[in-house]
Amino acid sequence: MPDRPFFTYTASSLRPTYLRLIPVLAWGILQYFLYCKLGVKVTADAAFRFLPYARDIATDFHFGMGQDIRYAGYTSILAVFLKANAPLFYLVAFQAVLSLVALVLIQRIVETLTNSHLCAFVAALLVATCQDIQQWNYYVLTESVFTSAMVFCFAVLILCKNRILQLLSLPLWLFTSMIRPNGFIMIAAALLYFFQLYYPKMPASTRRKMWYAAGASFVLLLALINQLLGLSPSLKRMRAEK
Repeated sequence: MPDRPFFTYTASSLRPTYLRLIPVLAWGILQYFLYCKLGVKVTADAAFRFLPYARDIATDFHFGMGQDIRYAGYTSILAVFLKANAPLFYLVAFQAVLSLVALVLIQRIVETLTNSHLCAFVAALLVATCQDIQQWNYYVLTESVFTSAMVFCFAVLILCKNRILQLLSLPLWLFTSMIRPNGFIMIAAALLYFFQLYYPKMPASTRRKMWYAAGASFVLLLALINQLLGLSPSLKRMRAEK
């Protein structure tokens, strides 16, 4: 029986490739129009909080212990560009590149969860063409980097099944938790995920140790939340009034 023509295999193999390329092309078109419309947006929050704090890091490698330490992850990225005397255009370009990588990972994540190229294509296309999401790439704010970092963390959980690689991803989780004040939620979510994943497989002695570790982690998390809230100016005023 003769072999099937070569072009049938080629068409079949290229179909998933087309489904991956279309969201990327849509993303690129939207990025062009958003940059033409927005340029580089330096908000009041960036001018009075992020940029001065990042300059302190860039010049003296000094992390002040005021409320701005809650944004140390993002301001560290900003400090790298300031240290290199790079215009803020390069920062927003970096944020856009991160969002592109996150888009590719979203398609892979949905494909893994649903086992469907079509579902993954639709999800990626919705993200790629959503102006409310993509516009933050052009603001000097935490939203773009934090969103991309959350996707990277989620990709580690879904796409990476090697425990060693999951442990090596801990710096990514810690960095994400420092991008903005509510970033600690990522660490709490990761702890819950690994707890429910490995707990049923553990012997009784190891389960007891796991409960001790979970209790200690909960106490540390409460201390972290208390510290972050304690740095809030509004809470400080309330305490002073008392």
